[in-house]
Amino acid sequence: MANTPIRNPLDAVTFTTAEYQPDIVLSDVRGKSFCQLMARRGKADELAQRMGISTAPGQSTVTEAYTALPLSPGQWLMIGDGGRDGEFTQTITGQAGDAGYASEQSHARTLLRIQGLLAYDVLAKGVRLDLDPLHVPVGFVAQTVAAQVGLTLHKVDDQPTFDLIVYAGFAESFWHWLVDASEEYTVDTTVIDQG
Repeated sequence: MANTPIRNPLDAVTFTTAEYQPDIVLSDVRGKSFCQLMARRGKADELAQRMGISTAPGQSTVTEAYTALPLSPGQWLMIGDGGRDGEFTQTITGQAGDAGYASEQSHARTLLRIQGLLAYDVLAKGVRLDLDPLHVPVGFVAQTVAAQVGLTLHKVDDQPTFDLIVYAGFAESFWHWLVDASEEYTVDTTVIDQG
């Protein structure tokens, strides 16, 4: 069987640069590794302590090695650099020891990013959450639905920047929704390759 290159879910998308200073920047962030980290029964606190992860619901943990997004008690979506070769998952599994285990998710997830003060207005068109900056601090994480696509939302900074993690099979559809929801503004669409 021929060794075919790994296809990115947004390979067929055309990216554009605005003529003026953009209000919104939409990015396809490539080169990230994903795994789901799960605690073994009764070991969620031990696993969190071992990994240096907060157990606070709805709050991310960002380290030099990874970002941990809580999904449910004792479960986190782990995001790291290094591509989709499984090495990140092996590293996380080794660090978890007998307190937990990790499931490779790199081929199944796509990270999209929206940046700019009008990001709140764009997201309000479809996200079923109140993202008022007075109530949504940096590090906020939630699982929600937008444009009938399930996503994990992470507020990265106060610019604001939001990372939107979707299943790869829905990435292109969700991307088109983001672009359409942003069209009343000046928009840049880019690829950020961190691989």
